[in-house]
Formats: sequence, structure tokens, C-alpha cells
Amino acid sequence: FGGRAAGERAAQARVSSAVAQAQGVRAAVAAEAAASVVALRSCQALAVQAADEARSRDETARLTALTARAGFSAPADAALARASAAQARALAQAQQASCESLVKSLVELTAWTEAELRQRWALASATADVPQPRAMAMSQVPADLLQQRPDLIDAAQAVIAAAGEHEVAGAALRP
Repeated sequence: FGGRAAGERAAQARVSSAVAQAQGVRAAVAAEAAASVVALRSCQALAVQAADEARSRDETARLTALTARAGFSAPADAALARASAAQARALAQAQQASCESLVKSLVELTAWTEAELRQRWALASATADVPQPRAMAMSQVPADLLQQRPDLIDAAQAVIAAAGEHEVAGAALRP
């Protein structure tokens, strides 16, 4: 008695659980994409700074070489300035490579081609800066927010499914 209805409730709960898991995966991918966008904006800001630093050290090396040739500074100073400029150029290239790696990860997350992503990024980046989080204070988490979490929906549906399966097993024992 009631075994079939309990089985249907259990099956429906398992379907709802699977839907919640799928929503959780979509939310995780969206969060990863958002984090990658912020990381790429930060990376590009650092790349601009590294390029500026490299240009500055190149100019310092050029001026130090001039003073060394004129006899106003030691040749060792010019060598140190050249080494410092080379180091800054290497750091700028490494930072750019890091940004390229982030672009590749965004291509995988978005399923866009790299050309599409770069075009969209160029349009969006024309006026965009690195996002800054707003200050926010929460003394408690609203219950409605918790009810929307896919992992909690999945857990609740798993309990409902288990209860339904228990009822099915109980019904099978009765004549």
C-alpha cells in the first residue's frame, strides 16, 4: 500500500537532486570564469606596470652608459644598469606570458574561440578597470539565500528520496 507512490516521490526527488547538482556545476563554472576575468584584468594591469618598468630601466641603462663613456661613472655601473634593464624586460615578458595563460583558460571556460574572446575583451576593456569589491557587512545569512544553494537542494532531495525508498521497502514487507 503506497509503495508505488513512495517510489515515484523518491524518483522525483532524485531528478530534483540531479537538477540541483547541474545548477551547482553551472554556478561553479560561472564563478571560475568570473575569477579568471578578474585575474586577467589584474594580470594586464601588472603587465603594463612591468612594461613601464622595463622602459624606465632601459632609459636608465642608456643614460648610465653615456655617463660611463664620458668618464663620469664607472663602467661597472653601466654593466649593472644593463643587467637591471635585462631583468626588467624578462619580468615584463614573464608577466605577459602569465596573461596569455589566463586568456587560454578563459577560452576553455567560455567555449569561445581565442579570436572571439580577444575581440570581446578589447571591447569590454576599453573602459574597464580591475573590479573592486564593495564593503559589505552581514550579521546573518537569509534563509531564502540558503534555500537557493544547489548543494543544500541536492541534500534535501536526497533525504526525500531516501525516505521514499524506505517507504517502498516497508510497503514491500506488507501483503
